[in-house]
Amino acid sequence: MREIREDDHYYVDKTGIAVDLVETGKYYFLSRPRRFGKSLFVDTLKELFEGNRALFAGLAAETRWDWDKKYPVIRIRISFGAGVVDSKAKLQDSIDGQLLAHELVWELQQQHLSINRRFINLIAHAHAHAHAHARSGQRVVVLVDEYDKPILDCITDTPLALQVRETLKDLYSVIKDSDAHIRFAFLTGVCRRRQWLLQLGQRHRLVGIKPPCRLRAGKTTRLIRQRLQPRAQFLAGIHVFKHQLLMPPA
Repeated sequence: MREIREDDHYYVDKTGIAVDLVETGKYYFLSRPRRFGKSLFVDTLKELFEGNRALFAGLAAETRWDWDKKYPVIRIRISFGAGVVDSKAKLQDSIDGQLLAHELVWELQQQHLSINRRFINLIAHAHAHAHAHARSGQRVVVLVDEYDKPILDCITDTPLALQVRETLKDLYSVIKDSDAHIRFAFLTGVCRRRQWLLQLGQRHRLVGIKPPCRLRAGKTTRLIRQRLQPRAQFLAGIHVFKHQLLMPPA
């Protein structure tokens, strides 16, 4: 989001939807195909909770968000820098790198502890750090992008896929166990199969595909036609072709 806004690229404003989610719930899971805008939406949530108001100038969230509050944000993307996860060791190394990056930010030293215990301590420490350095002492925001990517990487190897799933369940169970320290948690993934979904307890919400939930990520045909038609007409005027060629069919 930062690059899009700072470099003045075209940005479809869904910040109002982000505020709606924060105001109406605490735990969410969003399932969508790849290249559907999930990571951008997660990035939007991160910038929102960190209080980067300049990025939201003129957007729906600018007048609806309390910019005096800044939240500690832990964003995890297991597949980042790991490539294809083809072994349990590679998965654990990726998780270790993700946790280490946050531990350095929050000045937390942890040695000889399990990944599960490190994640628990990290969330608690980030909350305590917020209390110590801000009057409001906001609770932690946890954002997990592509939670199921490691499972899909090895889906044809059933024994390995089961090992990976159990490792991830052990990690993500910390989110539920750390409820007292968490303000908001949002996970994205590709798969919705019940046996894969890592439940956050009974209070999590599955962001569905029916209105108005379908607008959480991706673009509907109506949205594209409403928001991009002026740009298409402008380009058509420069390059001399019908702007309808750039638009999806009605």
